[in-house]
Amino acid sequence: MKRFVTSKPVKLTIIKGPSGTGKTTLAILRLSYLLNNYCQEDKDSAILITRNRLLRGYARYIYEGISGNGQLTLFSLLNIEKEILTLEGLKNLIIKKVFSSGYKVIKTKEEEIGFLKKAIDEIKLKFKKSKLLKDYQYIDFILEEINFINSEGISSLEVYQNVKRYRNIPYPENIKKFVLRKNSLGREVIYRINEAFNEITKSQGYIKKEAKTNLAISLAIENNIKFTHIIIDDIDKFTRSELELIKVLASEKQHSTVTLTSRNRKAVLPYSYLGKGRTLKAIDLQGKTILLKDSYRTNKSICDFAESLMEKGKSRNTLLKSSLVSGIGEYPIHRNFSLEKEEYLYIARLIKEELTRKNKYKDITILIKEHHYLERLKMFFYSNQIPYVFLDGKEFESNKEAVRISTYDIYSGLENRITIICGVNESSYNREEHRRFLYDQILSTKEKLYITSSGKPSIFLDEVSPKLFKIDDRQYSDKGLEHYTFLDFTRDKRIELIKDITLSKNLSIKSEDSYVDVEESELKRIPVFNNIAAGSPILINEEESDGFFLPKAFLKNNKEFFMLKVSGDSMINANLNNEDYVIIERSAQVDNMQIAAVAIGEEATLKRIKIKGNSVTLISENQNYPPMMVHSKDVRILGNAVGVIKKR
Repeated sequence: MKRFVTSKPVKLTIIKGPSGTGKTTLAILRLSYLLNNYCQEDKDSAILITRNRLLRGYARYIYEGISGNGQLTLFSLLNIEKEILTLEGLKNLIIKKVFSSGYKVIKTKEEEIGFLKKAIDEIKLKFKKSKLLKDYQYIDFILEEINFINSEGISSLEVYQNVKRYRNIPYPENIKKFVLRKNSLGREVIYRINEAFNEITKSQGYIKKEAKTNLAISLAIENNIKFTHIIIDDIDKFTRSELELIKVLASEKQHSTVTLTSRNRKAVLPYSYLGKGRTLKAIDLQGKTILLKDSYRTNKSICDFAESLMEKGKSRNTLLKSSLVSGIGEYPIHRNFSLEKEEYLYIARLIKEELTRKNKYKDITILIKEHHYLERLKMFFYSNQIPYVFLDGKEFESNKEAVRISTYDIYSGLENRITIICGVNESSYNREEHRRFLYDQILSTKEKLYITSSGKPSIFLDEVSPKLFKIDDRQYSDKGLEHYTFLDFTRDKRIELIKDITLSKNLSIKSEDSYVDVEESELKRIPVFNNIAAGSPILINEEESDGFFLPKAFLKNNKEFFMLKVSGDSMINANLNNEDYVIIERSAQVDNMQIAAVAIGEEATLKRIKIKGNSVTLISENQNYPPMMVHSKDVRILGNAVGVIKKR
């Protein structure tokens, strides 16, 4: 590494290696050396580009640590607004150098669709028979194809008619697809729509985000904007046009350099250029390659686990060698749960009761694959008073005392002392690229690694040698969750429920082998009163003691319900036991032999009702309690029992 950092300038260097090999640090060390030794002319300049603001802040944090006190910084050497830029920031910098008045970027899909409909309406006049233009039914597909045109930097119909189209990930299921063959009318129609779209947006002072790259390229060429030294951190997600922008910005000076870092993995964005046989060499970006396999971050136990994970994968040639890693460290820990709620509760308890004994909140990072995990984790963190910050590409905050939560694509490449990777289920991690994502997440860990899952764990975990990780089978308290059985008398159904006692409007229903959360809008609050006797009558407590949320689908429309807590055992043969919650449909009348809640003076009881003339017989479902006969004028019917909720 030292030899590379202090070597003479090379036009293009590509640093390849998995997470944890020090690519970013090596690139920044190289930048510091180049600034001090090969940035001596008046117009020399250097720039470091990252994918997002989070990584920009992280790169700046590393650079400041390397620079030390009193040394020159990038800011003092460069005559640009920011010393380390995001890719979008670089495009904005170039465009604003030319357009001082500014421009507006189309921010939402709704805005894009609005402009696109105007473009389609304009093109319809020329291509009246094209099925692509009928009733906007292919509008989402057309929008995706325009994104492809911009990502590839296609500037002529001839090129588009013959280009090999690709998309690294499948189209969303809701997009209606259209077959586009080479040299077809369909391709011509889409290209003309793209031209019309650009003219319409330009006339109104707007620009499509994906079109900014091509505008920046043309402006950089026209205004001869160059940088002596360019460092790009993580080029795997760059589109072809973004790579072309880097080529345009590279200076032709003899001592100028371009340094790229790459995790050398398959692209994960729809139109990232690298992958599926597309290489840097194919677009005239070739030079010296440095391959890193030595981890400077994680320990041997975690590295062995990651290596075992990849043994059956297709990218074994770029793996770290655990023999090169110093320090044995702790084995990774895996914990699987039947329910997602139990998984979230475990994570909250683990952080609150164990990890923060010797660590700070900011030492802990939770990596998620999908955003819905965030909303559910937030509820458990709130109820357990755990501070957190969601890192969604915003600035890197190294000193904020809070647990960090991020998706793997945003946070990849950064390091954590303690990592919790949650939701590693078969439904989320089942393709080869998911194996690689998981591998990168694992290697972000310096000291402790926890992996959690619910339902069926990912098959990738089954493939790891059981000698290389621990199964956490400790019994953590589940006091935050309550399990219930709901017996529906009217439909003769038995339904399993789970309720989070820290969140009143939170209920899950068992469906086949898993539990499904009920949307808050589909819940209805039922008042709960204490108590009613399933034995001898007891005094009525008319003060509402609590509330229980039930799905509206369980209840009849336009009916009023309340719940009574059972006290006694006179109705045990009807499966109504002490401390059960009986659901009562409020009614002044009941059918003969129905179970009902009745009031006798100031006392209430739960019995089967038999009415004959002016006589009402209250019948128990326990032979130890004889029937009670009262006059109808002395009985007030509160309602009939339609169900019962039993705590398990």
